[in-house]
Amino acid sequence: MKKIWKYLLFLMTIVIVLVVGLKFDGNLEHLLKQRTDFISNIQMGGDRITFSFESLKYYIFYITEPFALLNISGNIGLFAVFGFLACGTFLNKKTLYSCLYCSFWGIAIELIQYFTWLGFFDISDILLRFIGILIGSLIYTIVFTIIRRRNRNEQKVGEKKEA
Repeated sequence: MKKIWKYLLFLMTIVIVLVVGLKFDGNLEHLLKQRTDFISNIQMGGDRITFSFESLKYYIFYITEPFALLNISGNIGLFAVFGFLACGTFLNKKTLYSCLYCSFWGIAIELIQYFTWLGFFDISDILLRFIGILIGSLIYTIVFTIIRRRNRNEQKVGEKKEA
């Protein structure tokens, strides 16, 4: 069972790096055009690094718009699944290992975007991803706590019937 968690986490890591980090949608030509457009935007005076939460405020203000909703839900949702899978993979370790693993990739994606000129290094995205990681870890903890309690109760009922 533990191998399945590892494979799923590995697959999810690849998907997150491709989809979120490289913004790859299956079309290499589109990816290269997107990079060229981004470089043109920067040459016209745009910033490549944002250490403020202005972009997050912007996305929250325009939450009903598809681009804002996609950014917020994409970062939180994907990383919630990522956090859940990491908890399953690092089962015998503390949840801290899962959070560190996911946080590493959350920051690495921003660095990948920065160094490949495919996006900004945006602190707001890192915050949204961390929120997703915490949600996924919390869901994992709750689900498997319920399952463990249910298994213990079934075991106690089985022992009483035998006695």
